[in-house]
Amino acid sequence: MEDAACCDFTIDRREQTQVLYNDWLELVAEYIGDAKGSWGFVRNSRQPNYSNNSWVPYEGYMRSSQYVKVDAAPVYHLAVTARSSNLYGKRCDSHGCLPSDVVVAVSMGTWLTRTCHENGWWCVNTATGGTAYVSEADVAYIRDLPEEEARTTIVQRSLDFLGTGFYLWGGRSTFTPSLWGSQLTGVDCSGLVGLLYQSIGLLLPRDANPQFLLSRNVTGGAANMKPGDLFFFAPTTSTTHKKNHVLLLFDNEYVVEASGSEPVVNVTRKISIKSAFGVTLDQLQWGQTLPARTNFTIYWGRYLPWNTECVGPSLPYYFPPCN
Repeated sequence: MEDAACCDFTIDRREQTQVLYNDWLELVAEYIGDAKGSWGFVRNSRQPNYSNNSWVPYEGYMRSSQYVKVDAAPVYHLAVTARSSNLYGKRCDSHGCLPSDVVVAVSMGTWLTRTCHENGWWCVNTATGGTAYVSEADVAYIRDLPEEEARTTIVQRSLDFLGTGFYLWGGRSTFTPSLWGSQLTGVDCSGLVGLLYQSIGLLLPRDANPQFLLSRNVTGGAANMKPGDLFFFAPTTSTTHKKNHVLLLFDNEYVVEASGSEPVVNVTRKISIKSAFGVTLDQLQWGQTLPARTNFTIYWGRYLPWNTECVGPSLPYYFPPCN
């Protein structure tokens, strides 16, 4: 352990990102912190970032009480598909589980390692090396979905995110806020998109601009976009056209977005394309200033079908596809 004098551990109330349960991290260094405990400086390769013209893991500080040290990265088999689920210390039906049986609550998009399947329950490894049980209704086996099934699954799961007060800067979790009191939970725009793709075993970059950079072009323009494709906004004041907002295409008439700024604050919503952009899907032009949001220009891209030539033949995929 190194002395805390090396570092400023002031807590940034606008957290940069959240780490899900069972995420595998690289522990770079540990430091003596404050009266609440020590800190670790970690890298999260499951949240790729783009910096200085190269892809790098997200970096940041975590309380050492929030991670455990392991010898190797886990092999993942299951993805949590419910908005949130519980891992239990025993198998029990949904009405027979007690609060004392809960090992940990997990968010949509959490990846788990299965060891057995019995009577409607998956046995899974816990982060501390134990065994827990999760209802098969709350998870799905990570597999290579046909494109149309993947698109339908993503847009239907987006409906689980809708609601006022569910936006959180840096958020990547879908617990029910009222159950957690002061616990920070919710999603930002790229966290919403990332968790939806992660729930089917696909890993996108963490932030909106990297998500745009790794997305593929849509041949024929916006009129040829499909459900699950993405729209990206760039401020008109940006000379680099850096994208700072992403929305999910729900169908030909609606998009889903997590919004933390004007005109609608702190909400994840399904909104008509005409209301969101000021034009219909077939009227959109690449890089145009939006009539409904005159401080933004619009772009788009897609990740499906997933390009397996760049990431290998097996799911889950840890890196985004090449163009």
